[in-house]
Amino acid sequence: SAHVMLARAGFDLSSARERMDADRATLNGLGVATDPDPLFSPFQQIARSEVNAAFPHLGDHTPAATVQTRQVAAATNPGRTHAKAKVFFTATGQLAVKDAEITALEKELMADFAARGSAATAVEAFAARHARDNQDAFYPLVAALFRMIGFECRTSRRGVNYDRADAMIVDEVNSIPIEIKSPGEETELSVKAIRQAVENKVILLSRRQFATTLPATTLAVGFNPPNERSEVRELIGDVHRAYGFNVGVLDIRSLAALALAAARTGSRLELKGFTNMRGVADAADFLP
Repeated sequence: SAHVMLARAGFDLSSARERMDADRATLNGLGVATDPDPLFSPFQQIARSEVNAAFPHLGDHTPAATVQTRQVAAATNPGRTHAKAKVFFTATGQLAVKDAEITALEKELMADFAARGSAATAVEAFAARHARDNQDAFYPLVAALFRMIGFECRTSRRGVNYDRADAMIVDEVNSIPIEIKSPGEETELSVKAIRQAVENKVILLSRRQFATTLPATTLAVGFNPPNERSEVRELIGDVHRAYGFNVGVLDIRSLAALALAAARTGSRLELKGFTNMRGVADAADFLP
């Protein structure tokens, strides 16, 4: 189906014709019709690992960001420009205010760390445990992770149209709206989440429900980050060029890694570069 999609786009597939004919014969033998050609996009409907296996020459060979500096390499516009926003954290030594949700999360993450012996495996265990969360569970989880890091973050009331964003990081100067996608909605953040993050910024600037500035980021948070070939990354760059908005993307592992760092240091974190963050965060850069 991937090759059929490329054929519709006008690519020369003579080198793959023999394989395509064999695959078509196999499908016909199984009773699957191949005339007319199936119409769907495998890049949207097939797991990323399967697509990468079919096109190994397109794999990402970008060198990993330096872990020691704990920098988030946020590629905003692959194919046009490689400008990157960098975010790194330091412990402030100030205790975060703990509510019941934060206390429970702290125990959960520290138990994962104690059982598995490394931050990376602890974060993966945490993510796996929340892989089936719906909106009712995932949205408060995201807000609680932000509070655990040290932000004042609150979820919006369901059904209240005035509260357009799913959650809000409240600040005296640079409040940040958050568009959240639970695993039940989409496992990888899509262009829809970016469009909604832009809408959140427009409404916040217009209604001034909370104080903010034009450069302050608007966030999209989901279970997995967009894949390397997703249009999300290019769209983030397009939005900045057209409107001057900074759109930042975080996945649940990035948040969990930061929350675990806060729990292990016993203090709030300061995220330098976060307020004006633009691009996609990499959880690995928040791990020791």
